[in-house]
Amino acid sequence: MPQPEDNKSWIENEFAQTKLKDPRQIRRVKTIAEDLMRQPQASINAASGSWAAAKAAYRFFASPIEADDLLSGHRQSTIQRMRERPVVLAVQDTTTLNFTTQRAKQGLGSIGTNKSDNKGFYCHTTLAIDPKAGALGVLDMQSYLRKEQPLKRGRTAEATQRESVRWLKSLACCQQAAQSCGPATQIISVADREADFYEFFAYAKKEAPQVELLVRAQYDRELEEGRLFAQIREQPRLGTTEIEVPRSPGQASRTACLQIRAKVIRLKAPAHWRNAEQWPELELWAIEAWEADAPETELAICWRLLTTLPVEGFAEALEKITYYCLRWTIEVWHKILKSGCKFEARQLESFPRLERVLRLDAIIAWRVLYLIGQGRAHPQLDCTAVLETYEWKALYGFLKKAPPPNGQPPSLGEALLLVARLGGFLARKSDGHPGPQVLWRGLSKLDNIAQAWLVFSSPETCG
Repeated sequence: MPQPEDNKSWIENEFAQTKLKDPRQIRRVKTIAEDLMRQPQASINAASGSWAAAKAAYRFFASPIEADDLLSGHRQSTIQRMRERPVVLAVQDTTTLNFTTQRAKQGLGSIGTNKSDNKGFYCHTTLAIDPKAGALGVLDMQSYLRKEQPLKRGRTAEATQRESVRWLKSLACCQQAAQSCGPATQIISVADREADFYEFFAYAKKEAPQVELLVRAQYDRELEEGRLFAQIREQPRLGTTEIEVPRSPGQASRTACLQIRAKVIRLKAPAHWRNAEQWPELELWAIEAWEADAPETELAICWRLLTTLPVEGFAEALEKITYYCLRWTIEVWHKILKSGCKFEARQLESFPRLERVLRLDAIIAWRVLYLIGQGRAHPQLDCTAVLETYEWKALYGFLKKAPPPNGQPPSLGEALLLVARLGGFLARKSDGHPGPQVLWRGLSKLDNIAQAWLVFSSPETCG
């Protein structure tokens, strides 16, 4: 069973192999990360605790440091965690970071459509995920600007050529991780419909042969036998599975029965490409999960996936569908980054400085997500794996109004539930597991409680 890192050393672990060379910069980045982790929702001023510390943090982000160097140590720690898993999902996705209301910021680009005047930049992230235990770390991060406005019916040629390469760069990073992990770890790159283009699959076959692909299909391509979607629907049903569809505004939760089908397809280069016949024909598996008997008031569920992994039967098809469902983890990470760490409220004046603080916020957002995954996967572990002694004692005493039984620390699952209660989680039987929002609020409150506990329990201030 994989053990969570000790709380005293997790920052040391994440920056142990950093590419920063100056010892002063290494000490400073560790201090900033520790401050931000204690108060994920706080501004740099509030998290630093003093004007001197805040000024040092702003001076650090203004220094000519490569943004990726700040993520380099965490990336190596992520790969180390990946080596301990038989299967790792490398989920990649793009999000926009909006700073429209902060007009004084320099060097930002256009985001959104040509009808809007929104300013900010884009962030394309690859998040490593253990299918059983949650997020392992940020494997790759690319932040970029779009200077020109996109056309009404799509991007300009220059934008498309520049921006689509982010998917290929992620594959290259996954290939490097696969070489480092060895054959004992299978890495699967998971992407949404935006990655459904021929070059993505062709690049993986040539440049990232140790990385498998799992992509949601967007285009109903013309194959030799006919259209792709119709060809999958005509295949014999492999089996059925039931999934719980969560409630949405105006719609109650329900159970959906999905029919599973699969088919081998051959993907050719687009016909309009120059020398298209010289590009290789790619063999992929297409999977469909379709809700044939959806209620009349509901939109039928229909997922179509393309993968380089073989799908010989129902169990293998269901496994790939389960893997794709975990793609939602990166959306939760985006929410923690924006709402939990409040990155879009950062008061730094230029794009390069925002890039640097983004890397640290990315690690903090991962840490919150990691704690959630560990609490659900290994609730019986000792909470000292993630909390200092004074922290769990202050947490338990504040909420229970009594010392822990026999002075023993609570389990990890119980401790994270107590932290969530600090954040407003009611912990009713019907509430399920606490989410990231109540957890990051609870962590912020816990820091204040723990600091007060330290002061009032010290022999030098009491008695």
